[in-house]
Amino acid sequence: MKKEYGIALFIITVTGLLSVTLSGSVFSGYHFMDCSGFILWKENLSETSFFECLKNNIEQEMRIRFRPAWHFNSLVRTWLWGDNMLSQGFYQLFLVICAAFLVYLLGRKINWTHGESLLFAGISLIGTQSAIFYQTLAIETTALIVLLLSWHLILSYFNNCEGRRKSLYYYGFAFLSVFMALMKENFILFLPASYLFYCMQYNEKYRVGFWKTILQTWKTGLWLLLLTVGCLWAVLTFAGNDFGYAGMGGVYNLFPYVKTTVYLYGISGCLLSFLIAVYLFRNSRINFKKWLFPILLFSAITFPQIIIYGKSNIIDRYLIPAIMGCAGFSIFVYRKTKQQDISVNTVLWKNASLFLGIVLSIFCGFLVFCKPLQEEIIQVARLLQGEVTQTMTSVSSMQYLLSSLSIIGIFGLITGIVLLIYGLIKNSIRKLSQLCLAGILLVLFMNGGLAFASCKRYAMRGFATENFLKTIIDNSHACDAVLIVGNPYVDMEGISTGISTYLKKWDRNNLFICPITNSSQEEQFIPVLKDFYRQKDINTIENKDEIKVIAVFPGSETVFENTNRWFDVNSFHRYEFTGNYVVFVRNNNEWNN
Repeated sequence: MKKEYGIALFIITVTGLLSVTLSGSVFSGYHFMDCSGFILWKENLSETSFFECLKNNIEQEMRIRFRPAWHFNSLVRTWLWGDNMLSQGFYQLFLVICAAFLVYLLGRKINWTHGESLLFAGISLIGTQSAIFYQTLAIETTALIVLLLSWHLILSYFNNCEGRRKSLYYYGFAFLSVFMALMKENFILFLPASYLFYCMQYNEKYRVGFWKTILQTWKTGLWLLLLTVGCLWAVLTFAGNDFGYAGMGGVYNLFPYVKTTVYLYGISGCLLSFLIAVYLFRNSRINFKKWLFPILLFSAITFPQIIIYGKSNIIDRYLIPAIMGCAGFSIFVYRKTKQQDISVNTVLWKNASLFLGIVLSIFCGFLVFCKPLQEEIIQVARLLQGEVTQTMTSVSSMQYLLSSLSIIGIFGLITGIVLLIYGLIKNSIRKLSQLCLAGILLVLFMNGGLAFASCKRYAMRGFATENFLKTIIDNSHACDAVLIVGNPYVDMEGISTGISTYLKKWDRNNLFICPITNSSQEEQFIPVLKDFYRQKDINTIENKDEIKVIAVFPGSETVFENTNRWFDVNSFHRYEFTGNYVVFVRNNNEWNN
C-alpha cells in the first residue's frame, strides 16, 4: 500500500512539474491578472500588522465579493513568498500536487484500486481546469484542499472507534466546512454534497438504508443546512447575486445552462458514463439502492455549479469542484461495469472506432497545418462561450488561443491514430468495462492536450507582459509621463491595478489614462477608471510632448491613432509583443540614444 502511495505521489509530482516547466508557465513572471495583489499586500504588510491588513482587505471588498478566508490565504502566501512570482508559481504547483494526492487518497480510502484512484485524480485536475497549475491566486486550489481534508476527516470519523479522537475528527470536519465556505462563494453550494458524502459513509458502515440514514444523521444535515443558508445570506447581503461571469443575473433562457451542462459532462467523460448506465439499467443490471447515494452526490456537486456559471459557461478553473463529481461518477460507473461485466458487439465498436479515427485524424491534421481553419474554430468557440466571456476575450487572448490549437490538434491526431489502430486489431475489446476504461483513458489523454495548451497560452501571455513592462521601464525616467491606453470594459484589471501597481513599484508614478471604447455600453466603465487614476486622463496633459512613453493594450492601437490628432506615429519608436501589446517611445527620449 505504502509503495503504491509513493508511486502515485511520484506520478502526480512529475506530471505537474513537466506541465509548468515544459510549457514555461512557472517562469513566465508577472501577469496582469491577480499578480498585482502580491505587490500591494507586501507593501501593506510592511506598514501594518497581519490582522489589520486582513481586516482592511475584507472591508474593501465587502460590497463586491464575500470570501474572507481567501484573504487570509492570500496574505499568508504573501508573507511567505512576497511578490517573487517564481516562488509563488512553485508554491502554487505544490498546492496542486497536494490537492491531486488528496483526491487519489480519497479514492483509496473508499476502496478504489490504485489505478482507479489515479484516474480519479487525473480526470479531476487535468484539462482546461489545469489553469490552477499556474494561476497563482486561483482560489479553487486551496478551497479544494480544504474540501478534500474535510472529506478525509469524515472517513476517519467513521473508521475510528475511540471517543476523543472521533470527536476531534467530527469537529475538524465542521471547522473545515466553514473555512471552505468562506474561501469562495461557489463552494458554499458544495455543503449539501458534503452532507450526502457523510450519509454515504454512514450507510456504508451501518447498512441502514437511505431513509434511516437521513433520519439518524439529521443533526449534521441541519447544521450544514444552516451553514449553507447563513453563508448565502452573507453573500447576498454583502456582495449581491451577480459577479459578472457568475451568478443568477442576466440569464433569461435555458440554452446557456444546456450548453454548460453538455460541455461539463462532455469534457469529463460523463456522457459515456451516462450511456453505459442507461445500458445497464435497460438490461436490469442496476441495483437502484446501491446507485441512489452516488447519483444524488453527483447531482449535488454538479447541478449548483452549472446554475451559477451557466451565463458564461463553466470553463478553466471554474470547472472545479464540479468536475471532481464528474470524475468520481465516471469511475463509479466503470467499477459497476467490472462487477457485472457483459460482452459488447466487437464488430460494431471496431467499425465505430475506425470511423471516428479517420474523421478525427483528418480533422486534427487540418487543425495542425491549416491556419484558416484554426481562425474559424477560434471565432466559433468565442461565440459559444457566452456573452460575458465574448466581451472579455481580447485581441491578445484570441492570438494565444490560436497558437495553442496546434497543441490540441497534435493530441487529437494521436487519439485518432489510436482509434484507427484499435479498429484494425482483432478482438481488442470484448467487455463493456474495457470499453468504458478505454473511453476514460481517451478523455484523459485529450484533456492532457488541453491542459498543456492552457499552460503554454498562459506562459506566452506572461512573457509578453514581462517584455511589455520591461520596455516601458527601460525607456523612461521616474518623472516621465507615461500614457496608458486600453479598453476598460475588456481589460479593466490590466489597465487599472495590473499595470499601474507594477510601474509604481519601479517608481513610475506619473501615469495617465486614455480610455478606448467601442460602444456606449463600454463607456460606463470610464468614470471608474478615471477615479482609479485620480482623474489623470489624457485631457489633463496640456503639452502632449511631455508624454515620453505610450503603453497600448491589445485591440486599442487603431482607435487611439484615429481619435488623437496630436499623435504622430513618426515621432515615436514602436515596439510590439505577442498578443498585440504595443509600446510607443518618443524618438527624442534619451533612452533611445
